[in-house]
Amino acid sequence: MKRLWAAGLLLLCALSLCLWQGAHTRETARALNSELSSALKACGQEDGALAASHTQAALDAWEEARGLLCIYTAHTRVEELGKTLSGLTPLAQYGALDQLACECERALAQVEALRGIDEPTLENIL
Repeated sequence: MKRLWAAGLLLLCALSLCLWQGAHTRETARALNSELSSALKACGQEDGALAASHTQAALDAWEEARGLLCIYTAHTRVEELGKTLSGLTPLAQYGALDQLACECERALAQVEALRGIDEPTLENIL
């Protein structure tokens, strides 16, 4: 009977971690999506300063979440997105808004891929 309780406790812990991980990934993706979409909109309005502030905010949000994401996500995906985000602010500061818009689209695609991979679905758990 003790083994059954121990197995149930381990299952509860595993499910709790999966749900927490999914919530953390969703919140991180939501914040990044919001900032990157705003930067993309600023690119369309030819406002480099606003785009730079949004890309810097996205990078700051990424730096806050990166440590926890490394625990449960493949490091290559985390570092790939980090590299993309770190190159956005200099593009905005130097006025390369067309290239910035292209890189923002790329970063948005990477964020969506990260969200899809880290969703606590049955196929991702198994």
